[in-house]
Amino acid sequence: MLRRLAPLVLCLGLAACAGTPRGEPPDTGLPGGPDNELELALLLGEIALQRNQLGEAAVHYGAAANRSDSSDVAQRATAVAFQAGREDIALESAERWRALAPQSLAANRYLAVLRLRQGDLDGASEAFTSVVLLTEDPTVAFDELLTILGAEERRRSAAEVMEALVEDYPDEPMAQFALARLALMAARPRLALTAAERLSVLDADWPRGQLTLAQALLAVGEREAALTLARRIIADADTELRLELAGLLTAAGLEEEALSQLEKLRTAEPDNEDVVRALALVRLRAGELATSEQLWNELRQGFRHSVEASYYLGRIAREQGRDFQAIRSLSRVTTGPQVVEAQVLVALIYEASGDLEAALQHLRDFAAASPRHADAMRIAAARLLVDAGRDEEALALFDQPLAERPGDERLLAARAGVFGLVAQRQIDEGAYREALSTYRRGLAVHPDEPLLLYQRALLYERMDRVRQAIREFERLVRMEPESPVFLNALGYTLADRTREYARARSLIEQALERAPDNAAIIDSMGWVLFRLGDLDGALEYLLHAWSLLRDPEVAAHIVEVRLARGEEGEALEMLQEALERWPGDRHLEPWRERLMP
Repeated sequence: MLRRLAPLVLCLGLAACAGTPRGEPPDTGLPGGPDNELELALLLGEIALQRNQLGEAAVHYGAAANRSDSSDVAQRATAVAFQAGREDIALESAERWRALAPQSLAANRYLAVLRLRQGDLDGASEAFTSVVLLTEDPTVAFDELLTILGAEERRRSAAEVMEALVEDYPDEPMAQFALARLALMAARPRLALTAAERLSVLDADWPRGQLTLAQALLAVGEREAALTLARRIIADADTELRLELAGLLTAAGLEEEALSQLEKLRTAEPDNEDVVRALALVRLRAGELATSEQLWNELRQGFRHSVEASYYLGRIAREQGRDFQAIRSLSRVTTGPQVVEAQVLVALIYEASGDLEAALQHLRDFAAASPRHADAMRIAAARLLVDAGRDEEALALFDQPLAERPGDERLLAARAGVFGLVAQRQIDEGAYREALSTYRRGLAVHPDEPLLLYQRALLYERMDRVRQAIREFERLVRMEPESPVFLNALGYTLADRTREYARARSLIEQALERAPDNAAIIDSMGWVLFRLGDLDGALEYLLHAWSLLRDPEVAAHIVEVRLARGEEGEALEMLQEALERWPGDRHLEPWRERLMP
């Protein structure tokens, strides 16, 4: 019995997690005779495992963990539920496991990650703090945490948790390094720069730290400073560092220089798969599909990057209209960070060919084969159904999982998102009243759901029901007073549709403090300054927003400000560029009719 335990004890981080030995049942923790219900739960759990029914196994092992005083049982329940994608059961079992074995590093790792995924950032920080303390060496601990958190989908949450952890270790270089890397992943460049600069003070001679500083400088727009630092590092860099430097050069738009560095590396190390991978990525970015495909085919024959190679080969085949080859390559991607996107792409190829049922069946089949990705497949299927106008079927996809996991925040948010998708399709069709009805229905099921309230406020504004839009945005700001998105939405609406310019500016300034690199907020600041008559300040902000985000509304704002400054030539040039990108856009059309009759 329990012969399948070993593969199911998932290890989080670089250190191995201890598991119950293969072939031995977990100690039930019973002082005397058997507890029939406990033994039955363990037996049913094992039978379900033998049948590959991971969800059912998770339920039975979770029940066993609740009845047992054995940390072995709780550990097994956590691992089985984690692999089954039943993170609600995994979290409950991990809580039980740590209560029974508070010094278990593995229990704290699981608990921290599961709390993070449930949105409990304070709880995640507490458990990760225990991981650091139990590891004893902070350098090793933060290196491991970077690996763990860097693999999480909730990038901003991961960075926020690391930010809290680092407060207690301000002089630990690896802590600052981990924070900087996670902040870059989370698109929080200012936080990344602060951490990287602190790291540079603590250890100015660490090349990887200097590279991270260069990457942060590039992310905040300090391109020349970033390139100067990167080129200073490259002379003494090892292969791994040179590969990252090539990535920085590519991000800076210097593909030719990056390719030159990579070709030199390949000449020196022709069998290095990491070098081939970097070359394949840069060639792909440059649009050299044939060369990139050849390099990915080389990598598919190897081991380290074979799955990733299948993903990119599938993407290239799809780009070139070779659907059969695309499906074949993408279907091989069953692990790794691209697994969800690969399977969704397969479904999209089927849908584009007119076979929606094949698309839905593919998603169902993959969900059954990989239960931990079942929710992602369900969400993708819902989107396809909404696009096809099969709204009730899309919503029904969440009935059974929510009956099993009624408090699962991600499932609830996903179902709320389906209501939002339906309403957005109706808006695109011009059916505004039907969209409002959909929002009402969604909010009846998901009261105070920020996504639905926000989208409804935008619709109110579009329908010129400005007072209702403002009330909705004010409600959102009361609910989440620190949200830069909601502060900006209220501020921009006040600036654009009322004369409450002072209040609008205050709200937008608050949003900008919280998200200084957000292009939409920078655009809002430019717009409110325009309303206040500061044309120079307005143009400066708007051009900065345009440099960060090519967007038709930003372009329309620049056109209007240029005209107000008497710069008709520059205004027309901007309008022409924008119309080439977005012909017929509702923000640009009034200006086209006025300036290009």
